Amino acid sequence: MSALRPWAQGPFELIVHAEMHRRDGGDFDRRMALISFDNSIEVSITTYLTLNPIQRNGAQYRREDVDQWLKNYHTKLDFFTYELQRRSLMEEIEKSEIIWYHDHRNEQYHGGSRGIPEYRVLEEIRKAALWVFSVLFDVANIEEVLDEEILRRTPQEEEKFQRDKILDMLIDMNNEAITVAGQPYNTSEILYAADPEIYSAELSSLEESHDFIKELIEKYPDYVRSDINSVQFIHYNQAVYLKTTTVEGSIDLEDMSFIIDGPEVEEMFPFTNSPNHNATLFIRQLDPYSIINFTELFTELACQQIAKSYEESSRVNRHE
Repeated sequence: MSALRPWAQGPFELIVHAEMHRRDGGDFDRRMALISFDNSIEVSITTYLTLNPIQRNGAQYRREDVDQWLKNYHTKLDFFTYELQRRSLMEEIEKSEIIWYHDHRNEQYHGGSRGIPEYRVLEEIRKAALWVFSVLFDVANIEEVLDEEILRRTPQEEEKFQRDKILDMLIDMNNEAITVAGQPYNTSEILYAADPEIYSAELSSLEESHDFIKELIEKYPDYVRSDINSVQFIHYNQAVYLKTTTVEGSIDLEDMSFIIDGPEVEEMFPFTNSPNHNATLFIRQLDPYSIINFTELFTELACQQIAKSYEESSRVNRHE
């Protein structure tokens, strides 16, 4: 972006932001791309009109005309039409079409009912944004400049990382959905799209134990559900979770931080332990009755048998 004049970099930044979302292609990204491309059109015109004449090749306009053109989105497009005529340039996209895309953007931004922008709409407003910018700031090779900037900002293949399903679940368990342009999004989706570096840092903080499903089956061969494929402890954000994965691939996370041990009300599985240590504690110290109360690892029949045995044992102890 350094090849551009300093005063062109602000409007160009909006185009880059929009283009990166467009290339990601998700529902959230398409909405953000539409909004940013539309914003870039307005910012490009506003920036150009507020420049010193020496920064726009000597072009001068009457103060009262500039004030009129800066009033709103429509009048700014009036200026652009005027500028095309002044420079004897062809009109590539009619003002009425740009206004239509702008109205579409307003529906997104203010929570209207148009839903996800169509690819056709996105491509056309992108074309308009690049056209307006290239004319006003004399950037003939705008597509090339944009591609170079996107490439510069894109991590190398080995540095890329994918979203992590477990981290997404944990983030969304602890945070409410966020409304953007009238549409609700999971916090994990917003974080990944807005700041991948912070998302990556969160992923690095996530710790997990070894899979102890075999140990569990060895200790309770007739109790463990047959559809469970793995069991692990997950530590994240100073909380402890039990992760259960079924053979079909569904994942369940249970918060184990609330389980206490003894009269001193200490956590049985503290975050200060390693995940593997907590896995060992689970196998060695958690009794079957606690397991059926805190987890869904055992079959329904096993839960009935364990509960019945516990009740009978409690009755005997009360009568002694």
